[in-house]
Amino acid sequence: AVVQLGDTLAVAGINPDFAGYLCMALGRLGGDKALASMKKFYDTSSAQVDARRGLAFGLGLHGSKESAAMLARLLIDDHDYSVRRSAAEALRLNRDAAAFNQVAAALRQKSTDNNPHRRAHLVLSLGYMGDPYVGDRLAEMIEFADFRQEFPLLRALSTY
Repeated sequence: AVVQLGDTLAVAGINPDFAGYLCMALGRLGGDKALASMKKFYDTSSAQVDARRGLAFGLGLHGSKESAAMLARLLIDDHDYSVRRSAAEALRLNRDAAAFNQVAAALRQKSTDNNPHRRAHLVLSLGYMGDPYVGDRLAEMIEFADFRQEFPLLRALSTY
């Protein structure tokens, strides 16, 4: 079944909603072949928002270290609000230390893109992945937050 779903996902011009659902199914089924299909879709696709959002949930359902790394990249790099939010929520299903450090490093970087929603999604994902021993890191990272980020950051920390 995984091979057939992966082959269907690779079809050119597939409906974005359907592609997203295929990614979720592949993530739920798990395994190396499912991850390879999602990775190929991740690497080669300039998929529409619906497909990328489904990909985020599929990677979260997969639960491997590799899928966590791809999720972190999706969270950090994607331009769409809903895709970043989906990736942040999916990371709570896969609480990988390397992904946590990858997101924390992105949050610490001084970026030319100071979009408060992007930064809030980074903090939100840390809250979802957090554990009691990294609370000090979260506090240090948000010290430089401006007033526009305060409410989303507080909401993110309330999930911690």
